[in-house]
Amino acid sequence: MNYAKIVTKRPNHRVAHYLFSKKIIIIDNNLINIGVTMLVQFILILNRMIMKFNYCLLLILFSGIIMAQEKKNDTHYLVDISTLDNYGIDTMEYIPMGVPIGSPVENFRSIDQNGDLFDLHKKLETGPVVLVFYRGHWCGICNRHLKSLESSLIELTTLGAHLVAVTPESAKGVKGTIEKTHASFPILSDSKNAIADLFDVSFHVTDKYDNKIEKMMGMSIAENNQQEDAILPVPATFVIGKEKKVIFSHFDPNYRNRLSVNDLTHVLKEL
Repeated sequence: MNYAKIVTKRPNHRVAHYLFSKKIIIIDNNLINIGVTMLVQFILILNRMIMKFNYCLLLILFSGIIMAQEKKNDTHYLVDISTLDNYGIDTMEYIPMGVPIGSPVENFRSIDQNGDLFDLHKKLETGPVVLVFYRGHWCGICNRHLKSLESSLIELTTLGAHLVAVTPESAKGVKGTIEKTHASFPILSDSKNAIADLFDVSFHVTDKYDNKIEKMMGMSIAENNQQEDAILPVPATFVIGKEKKVIFSHFDPNYRNRLSVNDLTHVLKEL
């Protein structure tokens, strides 16, 4: 078997000819450079695809965890984590899940819009407490929900329940809510998110959603709430029993979905 290596030189160009088994393989420097470039680009594309795949895998895994938690605690919501940013929830920050049914509830005290002290555990001595979180006076869905609760307040109190609403807004914002809803039940300003964190409902707002609300309201969410960061609660509803435990929970990150008064009265009648 004959083997020969011949090297020829051309201006700015080198070609190596390898003769082996009567076959000629041509290796061109320019082709090598092109090949290396294409290989690097391929590796970068492959790396991006792997990163996206890992991210999707994390989303699926986290969604599974939340759904499993939902099933375990018999809560009334369904979460698709890939859509949370549609509701203004920054998924790069902490994602709330709401306290599960059966969880003991620590006491909290706060001053309502009338200057009266609301003491959770003291209220529980005379009946269950219906705790409703809402986002602010600028939220039309919140206002409609609070109006429906106000319209049914006599029925709710007849069932022995104490209704209270919690918002991250300042006292000025609470005043705006009352003007729009005529709510007569206690409303607590939770600008430090102490109560919201107690029930695991608070989240950081995306810049996109914050800008949307600022255009509508004339100020940012943080300014309206007198906070450093834009933080809102998932508009959840919790029913707390005399045993100082959560006995019902409606937690849905989609702020358009609220617990209806009919469903709430049904829950209270079953107690």
